Amino acid sequence: MPELDRKAASVFAGKVVRKDLVRKVKVGANVPVFVLEYLLGKYCATDDPVAIDAGLKVVNNTLSSNFVRPDEANKTQSLLKDKGKHTLIDKVQVRYVSDDDKYWAELKNFGHKHVHIPEHFMRDYDRLLMGGIWAQIDLRHQFDEEQKGKRSPFWIDSIKPIQLATFDLEEYRAGRSEFTTDEWIDLLLRTIGMEPAHFERRVKLLFLVRLLALCEQNYNLVELGPRGTGKSYGYQELSPYTILLTGPTTVANLFYNIASNKMGLVGLWDAVAFDEVADLQKMPKEVVTTLKTYCESGTFARGKDSLSGMASIALFGNTNQPVEVMVRSSHLFMPMPDVIREDMAFLDRIHFYIPGWEIPKMRVEFFTDHYGFVVDYLAEALRELRKHNFTEIIDRHFAFGSHLNARDVKAVRKSVAGLVKLIYPHGEITKDELRELLELALEGRRRVKE
Repeated sequence: MPELDRKAASVFAGKVVRKDLVRKVKVGANVPVFVLEYLLGKYCATDDPVAIDAGLKVVNNTLSSNFVRPDEANKTQSLLKDKGKHTLIDKVQVRYVSDDDKYWAELKNFGHKHVHIPEHFMRDYDRLLMGGIWAQIDLRHQFDEEQKGKRSPFWIDSIKPIQLATFDLEEYRAGRSEFTTDEWIDLLLRTIGMEPAHFERRVKLLFLVRLLALCEQNYNLVELGPRGTGKSYGYQELSPYTILLTGPTTVANLFYNIASNKMGLVGLWDAVAFDEVADLQKMPKEVVTTLKTYCESGTFARGKDSLSGMASIALFGNTNQPVEVMVRSSHLFMPMPDVIREDMAFLDRIHFYIPGWEIPKMRVEFFTDHYGFVVDYLAEALRELRKHNFTEIIDRHFAFGSHLNARDVKAVRKSVAGLVKLIYPHGEITKDELRELLELALEGRRRVKE
């Protein structure tokens, strides 16, 4: 094994996986990446080709017999009734119902909202109550004689989480200390599925800037560039805490629904990404105005209440002409819809503009065959780091001049803080390393400014 693979496999044992195997199975199986990587980490964590082949067979069999497709929900329920017991892979979410004074589990693809679940699982895995987790579940069928009120014949016997049910940040930071900065950046790129040998340092850092919205709260990011550079990939496949929207949305959906008193997307997700911004042309003006206030302060008003959210906002769009033409004939925000482009105050709230034209189009040889983190582990690390504040780190070595106004300073501070969380989560960073991140952050903000 190459040096970095060996190091990653020993320092983060059980939390790394071979990315070429993920691609191999992903083509034929429409399951979330973290489900796949969990199974591959379990059965294919080796270098022996024969063992890998055997492991892949097990993974494919497990998926075909235990993964429930939503349209087969009724068939699976009937199978469980016949057999009495069945193991399946599904997303399980638990809610406490005060009328029955008990916990009910909901299995998404199995299609049942009232499944009995022993209470100790909620103490072991607190994420069951916060949005749910993917897990391997042993179910049994037993008619329920005593239950008053709602009756249900389905009982959960055991749960093996496929997503991490708990996460240890100190262990992650200690692991980071064992790697050099270059090795760590390469490992992060391989986690996204890219082979770092093909890219120079600047492009590697731009790949990582895409992830800033996942580790920094209330961060606003824009990337406009050619098609096929993998802009929205991170928000679709990398983290279970982000949502990718295509097309226009409403204030009720994005912020708060007054009719049903339900919080919108910015209160439920860590990052909300808009793919194909040009399609937002038909979006109501009200959404843009509310979004403008939200991007500045993280708060918004609906009805009588002032509410707040932690979600970062990312906007992705395709440029239709080369960047030279755009700059000569108009400006860099040209691909944006009029409803956003004409609102200068909205654009001024963007913290970083990624130059999408510098990132090469995805080609097969760019994909890595080496070890990277299981995506769910990285997603947990980034989510945990959102709670920590690194915005003061610049003041150790640098001060801002008078050319930066309050919004510029805020944008640069947040960008640097996010990059430090990604690359130096253990907090050890030299002056030169900090300068590199600071220059990148200033440049990303300057593109918005000018």
